[in-house]
Amino acid sequence: MTKTLLFISPHSKNIGETYVLPRLLRESLKDKMVSMKLFNSVGEWDHIDKNSVIDNPLRKFIVLCPNIESISPWWNYRIWLSFTSILIIFGLPLALFKEIFLRKKNYVIISRMATSSVALSKMITPFSWRATYIASMAGVPLMNAYRKYLLRFVYLAYDKVVSPVEMMIPYLKEILNENTIYEVIENPVIDNFDIDKFKEMHQKRDFSKRTPNQTVNILSVGRHTRQKGFDTLIKAIAESKYNFELTIYGDGEDTDSLQELINSKNISAKINLAGYSNEPFKRALEYDLFIMPSRWEGPGHTIIEALNNCMPSIVSDCFFGPQETVDNGQIGYVFRSDDKDDLKATIEFACENYHQFANMLKKAELKMDIYTPKKVWNKWKKFT
Repeated sequence: MTKTLLFISPHSKNIGETYVLPRLLRESLKDKMVSMKLFNSVGEWDHIDKNSVIDNPLRKFIVLCPNIESISPWWNYRIWLSFTSILIIFGLPLALFKEIFLRKKNYVIISRMATSSVALSKMITPFSWRATYIASMAGVPLMNAYRKYLLRFVYLAYDKVVSPVEMMIPYLKEILNENTIYEVIENPVIDNFDIDKFKEMHQKRDFSKRTPNQTVNILSVGRHTRQKGFDTLIKAIAESKYNFELTIYGDGEDTDSLQELINSKNISAKINLAGYSNEPFKRALEYDLFIMPSRWEGPGHTIIEALNNCMPSIVSDCFFGPQETVDNGQIGYVFRSDDKDDLKATIEFACENYHQFANMLKKAELKMDIYTPKKVWNKWKKFT
């Protein structure tokens, strides 16, 4: 019997999942032994071919969800998520009844987001024993006592747990069932790794020392939220002796407050909040540094994309992914998260020792293909 991996990842805006799962889906279409589908919880996969999607029978009820985005984006997302969760809890069993019970298909249910909802759905599904349930960590929220207790309870429903990074596993083992089966499976962040293009970019990049008299161009990418730590980066640049010009691609609820911070530091000429871009790394060679100043991350997709574009990089030591992506300082510099003074010192050290990036990026070249759809799909096949 052909096995189908059903990924559940509801989202209301463009996030990493918007790009990651379709890449994996395209790779799965080449496979004749194992297939993949996306669970269309509330319309997030309407743009995907219907043959690769299983619709939530209750998805249309999302129109009843109030929209208060203009009043409070924070509360609007949580209200939307609550509605979505209820629709998954009761809609997923209905969809699986048709697929598993009536059509006799073999399914592996993989929850990427709405993990609690899928767990509760399993608890009310009388034939859930006929499917394998896997929690695939797209990221881990900041923990408190309540969340730790809730996670331990929720994950009892899952047969296996997948993490996108190794360093997340010990953390999960502390709060989850000791008998849980774990596996590390990276996210397919890049479509393919073009080693010839990478070598060409490496050859074109000037690895000579940067001085305070030069203009040093910095790129950063991400949503304008507290998580991404752009305020820390702005403060570090404002206090540096170097002449930096910073471009931040992205948007979000903190755009206005970031602009106010820039204005208050009198550095508006140095920093450009460039808005959202589909191709933020298109002009990678025009930038001297890529910086990810996040306070917390899942795997941290943008640092993977930066390294794929042969960009000298600096990341925070936040939980859980970026530090591991740069091999703990072997292929990129690491600073203490939420520490503007350490970030400033790290940036200046990187400029003074810029030649070291030549060898760092050669090491990165050996690693990038683990983030390609082919490698990731083969891992999923093997694990499930």
